[in-house]
Amino acid sequence: MTVSFSSAVDVTSLFGLDGGGQNGGSIWTLTPTGGSNPSVDQFINTFVPGATITLNWTNVNSFTITSSVGDALFGLDNIIISPTLSNNNFNLNSLRIYPNPSSDFITIEGLSEMENYSIYNALGLVVNGKIISRDDKIDVRNLSKGVYYLKFVDGSALKFIKE
Repeated sequence: MTVSFSSAVDVTSLFGLDGGGQNGGSIWTLTPTGGSNPSVDQFINTFVPGATITLNWTNVNSFTITSSVGDALFGLDNIIISPTLSNNNFNLNSLRIYPNPSSDFITIEGLSEMENYSIYNALGLVVNGKIISRDDKIDVRNLSKGVYYLKFVDGSALKFIKE
């Protein structure tokens, strides 16, 4: 089984289920593509309700799951990911989101020109995006409560909380 992402993400963990391996379970190997991350081997017992597999991978484009048994069934749930974020071209000390947390609008202080942005949720999915200039506000009223990342085209990002 291969799990692919539309852009590089950081994968913290996932919950895996063994669907009937021999001798009560199987050893599962999770092998990432992208970044310089090691493969992870995890034994999952068929007779318990699965296991959380800690990965702590960065900059992953996809990963493959294989079994020591061959035709065993694997189930997965609760993949914890976040977009790969960087601050290469912005001085983030000069950028600030306020109010943070916010329930309706946020403002980016410190922009010197118009910038394209995307808003990512905690799962790494894009939920909004447009162009913002120095005096604009971003409407976050339609977002669910939670943690979000405002990411600019160059990869720079700021975190904010929607109340």
